[in-house]
Amino acid sequence: MTHLLRRVWSRHRPRRGLPAGLPVLPPGFDLDKERQARLDAGLAEYLNANDLYPDVRPCLQEPREAGYFLGVAGNQTARVGRFVRELNPVDVIATSDDWGVSKPDAAFFEKLVEVSGHQPDEIVYVGDRLDNDITLAAKAGLLAAFVCRGPWGFILEQSVKTTAPDIQVASLFELREAIEAK
Repeated sequence: MTHLLRRVWSRHRPRRGLPAGLPVLPPGFDLDKERQARLDAGLAEYLNANDLYPDVRPCLQEPREAGYFLGVAGNQTARVGRFVRELNPVDVIATSDDWGVSKPDAAFFEKLVEVSGHQPDEIVYVGDRLDNDITLAAKAGLLAAFVCRGPWGFILEQSVKTTAPDIQVASLFELREAIEAK
């Protein structure tokens, strides 16, 4: 569902604002139940390199080659984690399914710090949601970098009370310079 929403969004948002017919989830929507129903129907999510934003691979490759430890962690299924691992862009890839805890639970960020082997103030957490990523990363003591793009970057931008990001960029191409300026 998230990947479909992102594709619809990327086609319409830059030109015309919110796309007509943007799906709205009803109260009580059970994501785990719906994912299982799609899996049972042979419609499980599928990802490949074409699903990444164009700036992702080059912006992961450069710091990795420079010796930085890079990880990807998010609220995804183990199946999505396997697809991302096949792309091999980073040192550690973890999903909420892998860890048994998902955002917005603070334990997600505690696990992230533990797995990284670094102190919270040595970690830059990059996310596209103010509520599930930036506010929680800041509470965990991480440097919080907000990439304002995709549906949640705009839908939630002013609609929820959140912590202001330490860094805000529109593209990962801007991220390194913004981090170095901190």
